[in-house]
Amino acid sequence: MREPDSGFERDLLLISPQFLVIGLIAAGVVLASVGDSLAQLAVADLGLFVLVLAAAAGWANSWSAQAGRWLAVLAWIALILLAANLFRAPAILALLVIPTIMAAAVISIPAAVVITIVETCLLFLWPGAAGSIDLQSIRSISLVAIWGVLMIVLL
Repeated sequence: MREPDSGFERDLLLISPQFLVIGLIAAGVVLASVGDSLAQLAVADLGLFVLVLAAAAGWANSWSAQAGRWLAVLAWIALILLAANLFRAPAILALLVIPTIMAAAVISIPAAVVITIVETCLLFLWPGAAGSIDLQSIRSISLVAIWGVLMIVLL
């Protein structure tokens, strides 16, 4: 496969970070409205926090495209981790594979490697019931999924 010759061609191959920001806005609106209708303040607060992250990513994108891309991917990681904690559903951690794919598509392949390493550290630091077999199996499944997707992207 031919590598792009110039930075201009390389930028044409990347997906706009605005798609990630639009997804964050949609997730924030859904969480805020569902939390408000169910009188669950924690869910509504998570939705508002995601909207703030989306606004920050949009502003960072207008300031520097690279900073906006990184902030949008990191905001998705924060959304997934906070949702797993808030809903007490560690199976949500398997969704951490999505920011790895986003980093590869929006930033670069080396950025996807960095995001995968960050996600791995976060999974090992994830609080949970000590010695919980369920958490350990979900953590293992999430790690296999994240690294497996990275290996597919690298091929």
